[in-house]
Amino acid sequence: MGALALERLPPWVRDLLIFSLFVMMTVVMTWPWARHLRDTVSDNGDSYAFVWSLWWNYHQTFTDPLNLFHANIFFPYRYTLAYTEHGYGAALLFFPLLALGLPPMTVYSVAILLAFAFCGYASFRLTRTLTGSFPISLVAGIIFAFIPYRLLFITALPYLLCAWVPLSLEALILFARRRSWKRAAWLGLCLLMSGMTNITWFFYSLVPLVPTFIFLVIRYDIHKDRALWLRGVIALVISALLLFPFLWPYYKASTLYSYKKDITEVEQNSVRTEEWLTAPVYNRFWGYMGMGSGLPGIRVTLFTGLLPLLLFLAGIFLVEPYVLIANNDQRRARGPINYSHRLLILDLFCLLAFVIAIVAAGYAGAPGLSRFAARFLNAKTSDRAVFVLIGLLLVRFCISYPAILQFGRNRNLIETFRSQRRSDAFWISTIWVVFSLLLTFGVNTFFYRVLYDLLLPFKSLRAPHRAAMIGYVGFAILAGLGAGRVANLIPRKRFVNASLTFAIIGVVILVELHAAPLPVYRGVVDADEVSLKLKQTAMRGAVLDLPSLPGPPYYSWHLSMLRSVHHGHPVIFASSSFIPPLPNQIHQLVTQATLSPDLLTLLEEVPTSYIVLHRKLIEPDRQPEFTRFFNEAVSTGRLRLIGTYGDGDDLYAITKTEPEAR
Repeated sequence: MGALALERLPPWVRDLLIFSLFVMMTVVMTWPWARHLRDTVSDNGDSYAFVWSLWWNYHQTFTDPLNLFHANIFFPYRYTLAYTEHGYGAALLFFPLLALGLPPMTVYSVAILLAFAFCGYASFRLTRTLTGSFPISLVAGIIFAFIPYRLLFITALPYLLCAWVPLSLEALILFARRRSWKRAAWLGLCLLMSGMTNITWFFYSLVPLVPTFIFLVIRYDIHKDRALWLRGVIALVISALLLFPFLWPYYKASTLYSYKKDITEVEQNSVRTEEWLTAPVYNRFWGYMGMGSGLPGIRVTLFTGLLPLLLFLAGIFLVEPYVLIANNDQRRARGPINYSHRLLILDLFCLLAFVIAIVAAGYAGAPGLSRFAARFLNAKTSDRAVFVLIGLLLVRFCISYPAILQFGRNRNLIETFRSQRRSDAFWISTIWVVFSLLLTFGVNTFFYRVLYDLLLPFKSLRAPHRAAMIGYVGFAILAGLGAGRVANLIPRKRFVNASLTFAIIGVVILVELHAAPLPVYRGVVDADEVSLKLKQTAMRGAVLDLPSLPGPPYYSWHLSMLRSVHHGHPVIFASSSFIPPLPNQIHQLVTQATLSPDLLTLLEEVPTSYIVLHRKLIEPDRQPEFTRFFNEAVSTGRLRLIGTYGDGDDLYAITKTEPEAR
């Protein structure tokens, strides 16, 4: 079905067909995932943790929503859902499937596939709004959906499902074009869902959204429109109020447990230039050929693929002929702008900020400075001065370019933004790419250091490289524009036209970015016998799964989370971005050569109700020590063996907590 035929269909039918197209592409690009939807996951680690997250959000919404963030992991700590991404917005979309009784792992498997398709569709919508072109939008959607970096998050549904970021940008553009209540409500909803789905993407996306809004106000000359401010502010306030209950627990958790990322950890996850030249092993075209494998110290893989990169460059450098809108020509006819006094003051402030930045950077850490001087002459002061300098320069350029920098027919930044030589799509995508680059390099740039220093949310974001996903929003649009430029350059022949060119580009991108056959793992979808027993058992405390194997190949802490889905009781072991002290303390006692009675004393204090001993996971040389420890605990009456289930899972009750257990 061609683009013209699609335009004749009702909008909802047309968009449903486009979404279905992205679903079909996802099935091919991630095969054989769709072949085993019931129990397919990417690993037995983080995948299990996010299966639990999906289930918990659904379960708690309909049982005790006011205690949503007091999850049943890391007992007895509070606000434990806020130790990582809560993913409520991602789970919310799939509540109907869980309500139908599908196993949480099956719903998770379906959600992973639909996340790819939803991201592609969202990018398609954004690009279509900006360009009005179906083929350009399709190319942008394909790139954003299957960018190799996305495969790094295939175990984590809230990170994979970042469709609300491009939808929020599209909603902002639509509202700027027509300031109606309907579009204001849609903007508020998109921002709300973005914040409810993934806090990392939400806060990173706010950084380019602010300059995008400023650009749109200048571009459309709508700063005096009362509806813009009234309806926009009301929509944002309502959205913020609804989002507040999902953000407040993170603040509480950070204050209760000092859950804040140290600057050294942020530095370790800041991007270096060579990491943009490295492809993930999931990518069959570049990753399996070792793209970037020879580069030292690679921590993250950000390579976009070669054809998308070439199209991105084409979108930047292949420019349409220079045209100015009539409004600018009328202004220019009135003669040059005369802001000499204001410009002089601005230039003096710019010079002052520049001097402060240089002096503060030069004296940072210098010995012999007085306490008063050291307070002001440091790297932090220099960063803030550079930040202020750039802001002042932008104001200066909005009034008038300096004579040495004046180019073309535009006298200032406002006229440049309003020039029709470059489209909305170009400027907006450029804003997103530039600010994303500043964020991804993390503490290697003054920009991120200032944000980390001044804004509390950035102190809890440990991986600046994740801001690359925000930049891919703009990257995909520019690559789509580049595809359009290339298609227009191809000579028209009998069997060669723009449609064929776009089709070839789309197919080549899919081939270059494909990951199929994707390595998959058959997850534990059904409850085991001991979990079914625990589900029928009332308890005062929590469940502890032993042995403690938080890492590969067993990931027992993740398995403990998955088993809590099956039995519904609190568990002590779990995995997240923040691990509280108690699980680590228990892990140290369990991994000692000799199991000490102090372990039981600690478990009684928690309190722990039951211990599940997975004997198949115990290393052979440690089997005798576990047998000795549990036999002695039973003989002294501190433990009671309830039974053995399945393939050798022993269930013990801690008698101090559960004296009536039989």
